[in-house]
Amino acid sequence: MNKEAIERDGLKTVNDLLHKLNGWPVLEGITWNESGFEWKDVMYKFRKLGLSYDQLFDVYVGVNVLNTSRLIIKIDQSYLGLNREYLVKGLDNKIVQAYYDYLVDLAVIFGADKLTAEKEIRDALEFEINLAKMGLLKENRRNITALTNPMTIEEMQERFPSIPWQKYLGNLANDPNLELTPSTVTNVAVPDYLVKLEKLLKATPKRVQANYLLYRILIDLVTYLTQELRDRELQYSKVVDGISEHKPRWRKCVKIASQRLQFASGGLYVRRYFSENAKKAAEELVASLKKTFIEMLKRVDWMDEKTRREAIEKAEVMNAHVAYAQELLDDTKLTKYYSKLNSTADTFMEFAMAVRNFLDDVDFEELPRPYNRSDWSHRSFIGSVDAYYNILENSLELPAGILQSPFFSIDRPNYMNYGSIGYVIGHEITHGFDDEGSQHDKRGSARNWWAEDTKRSFNQKAQCIIDQYGNYTAPEVNKHLNGVATLGENIADNGGVKESYLAYEEWVKVNGEESRLPNLKYSPKQLFWISIANFWCKKIKTEALEQIIVTNVHAPPNFRILGSLSNSELFSTDFGCPVGSKMNPVHKCQVW
Repeated sequence: MNKEAIERDGLKTVNDLLHKLNGWPVLEGITWNESGFEWKDVMYKFRKLGLSYDQLFDVYVGVNVLNTSRLIIKIDQSYLGLNREYLVKGLDNKIVQAYYDYLVDLAVIFGADKLTAEKEIRDALEFEINLAKMGLLKENRRNITALTNPMTIEEMQERFPSIPWQKYLGNLANDPNLELTPSTVTNVAVPDYLVKLEKLLKATPKRVQANYLLYRILIDLVTYLTQELRDRELQYSKVVDGISEHKPRWRKCVKIASQRLQFASGGLYVRRYFSENAKKAAEELVASLKKTFIEMLKRVDWMDEKTRREAIEKAEVMNAHVAYAQELLDDTKLTKYYSKLNSTADTFMEFAMAVRNFLDDVDFEELPRPYNRSDWSHRSFIGSVDAYYNILENSLELPAGILQSPFFSIDRPNYMNYGSIGYVIGHEITHGFDDEGSQHDKRGSARNWWAEDTKRSFNQKAQCIIDQYGNYTAPEVNKHLNGVATLGENIADNGGVKESYLAYEEWVKVNGEESRLPNLKYSPKQLFWISIANFWCKKIKTEALEQIIVTNVHAPPNFRILGSLSNSELFSTDFGCPVGSKMNPVHKCQVW
């Protein structure tokens, strides 16, 4: 990235972009042409320019939850410039106020009058706050049945008549070979949101709509722009999550490029840094954890036999994508995949937009085809230091990025590997059987396969987890955890801990006891638990801690350890924790 060129260019490239979008009213003043604005036309331009187009409602191609062999257009509530959980609190909230101040300063840096910006940005932010209040919070999005509302385009037109759906979706698809008809089926996750949105748009002046849409685009682009804008963004980030200094700009560029060109960058990474032996060892770990979980299912005493058989079958067919797809080593396939990516961009920002446009094209091009769950191009970014459970495929992904020290190494004792990456694998397997995963069958389709009494028992055990974590308080910010929003992750943590421990015990039976680490007093079993805790050892700023509690589906790291380990008899036995102590309470919660 040429930083000198960015500073020389200043805001010219972005101002040219704003001009293509009919201008930002807060800058244009009385010269802004309201008659030239229509939000649907702006969305079409966003799509073709390679910008996000989810500011009013989200449209994307995804797997059909009722038939996971097919893809479908999905319509959902909007993404927002600030987390919904903050925005619903309004401008009295310090984070929302910081967001407002940032937006005003952004407009002023672009040339707006300060008083004008304060008035117009406030109106636009009130519009965004209304969007936030119309949508569902994260704890209310855990019931897949409630979010599954298939509708034909014709039915959508009847229910939400102010939007020409066939034309709108066709323009976003931007594919002349894709035929959308009145009988084309979509899924509308939150129908009530669209009903409210129609009313809100009708009641909101176009000027306010335009100010909102344009500031949403600009806050996405700041990272590519001048140092003055980046410094103001940093000032805002310090309030929201405690970030106090810039990361080197080249790191941001590498992150954006590697994620958007994930297969090209992934191919480079695995060829240079990842060994086939490490992949094989990780695959053996996955097989070990799967086998252990199936044995756990056989011993669960609260399941009826029919539900148990379905659960075991789901676990047996759960696929695992470990490290990387072999296709990443095939230059011919990579070249073919990127063959339609044509960019003559002069700046990194324009290049990133071109790649975004290309990826959207790829998604819509796949819409008419049967969904091939074994297709390598459906895999996640292999450089990610994370793992995933794909609920609609019933598969787990363990990217190469997480299969490295300190989480995994073929050159260290297995009690450390089982205690770190083994726990992660068990966590992801258990996601297939948490409060959301349990709503999907072995093919990933949404279907109730649970007997009523067994589901009732599951819900009672899940409620124990909800109450336990909901009663934890982070004293640094004086906030309770959200036991409902974090339920799925907490069930997965507790299951993952147990699976990884039992799987390691089976490994020892076959391979024998491992030696202690020299000069340490801890036994191999104790080091297993320490490895789990070490996985979540983090230093978190107070602002970031509050953000996790308010917005995240994960509990803060320390509570993930305290909760899951205090629920484990195995842990308290290995460390000799007295009954009734903090880490060995009399009353424990356990789902699996």
